[in-house]
Amino acid sequence: IDYNLPKTFVNEQNQILSAITKEELDALSRKLVTTDKMAIVVVGDKKLIFEGLKKLGYEVIELDVNGNVFVEKPAGIDPKTQLGGSKNMIDTDTVVIPANETKAQRKAREKAQKAQKAAKEAQEKAEKAQKAAKEAQIKAEKAKEKTSK
Repeated sequence: IDYNLPKTFVNEQNQILSAITKEELDALSRKLVTTDKMAIVVVGDKKLIFEGLKKLGYEVIELDVNGNVFVEKPAGIDPKTQLGGSKNMIDTDTVVIPANETKAQRKAREKAQKAQKAAKEAQEKAEKAQKAAKEAQIKAEKAKEKTSK
């Protein structure tokens, strides 16, 4: 790909970035980044990130992996084990969506949810492969025992 940039482009950009001050960056962010018009989507381990999210002061709306508003799990029940899931499954219950979500923001959230679903599917495949490898190892050990007798 050719962008027809001058040969000095990288050096010029480095000089600009080296010369900019924190105050200038703060002013630009106040001018250009309007958080009241953005959706901040956070996907990750709720136990690690939720308290920090609450401290930021934004409204936090939790969604499940299907995009539905998250309902607190009943006490004493772990759906990851009670419903046949994996004990090692990543806990990704938190997604932040402001009520005024735009079409572009919704698309970005849906893309993140698809990526999350793909990650879970990959994790499940890896667990199946690990189980199959363990079964193959057991068969190999049994075969080795038979041949050594």
